[in-house]
Amino acid sequence: MTAAPSSLTPADAHSRARDEHLRAVDELLGAPLPGQPCRADAGWGGPGYRVCILRASRDFWDCGMGDREAAEEEMAAHLDALSAALTARWGAGPDTVDLWACLQAGFDGVEVPEPLDSLSMLACSMQVWPLPESGRWLALTVGQADTEFPLELIAVVGAADLSAAPYQRD
Repeated sequence: MTAAPSSLTPADAHSRARDEHLRAVDELLGAPLPGQPCRADAGWGGPGYRVCILRASRDFWDCGMGDREAAEEEMAAHLDALSAALTARWGAGPDTVDLWACLQAGFDGVEVPEPLDSLSMLACSMQVWPLPESGRWLALTVGQADTEFPLELIAVVGAADLSAAPYQRD
């Protein structure tokens, strides 16, 4: 089956994707946080957090560096557009959580709480907006399980305190 030709310009398609991502973020923020580990079609969760994969690239088993670089640029553009929309909505930019520090702490025997432990195996950092009115936070990142796997635009909502070192970086 072939797709019908699209009359959308690249800018329109990008705007439409941003709006879809914003709707998914709103659903994520409105959903209850699970009390136990769970899996869903587009993510996973556990006590006090939920992770949602908003967008995924193709895998990279049989492609060249040009394909990978194009996918990285596209994913970064989606992250930037969504980040800008959320910053405009909430009036403040995100903090940065250093997931590399979480990964290193885990290697050093420190117990790193979820979802930071899992996310640190996918990405180096994440943008975080504290949402004090709800006692939650929202994070965005682009991650990848390994070089052959798809890049993923990931949104996370959680209730844990992220201010403890070594996680916070600004």
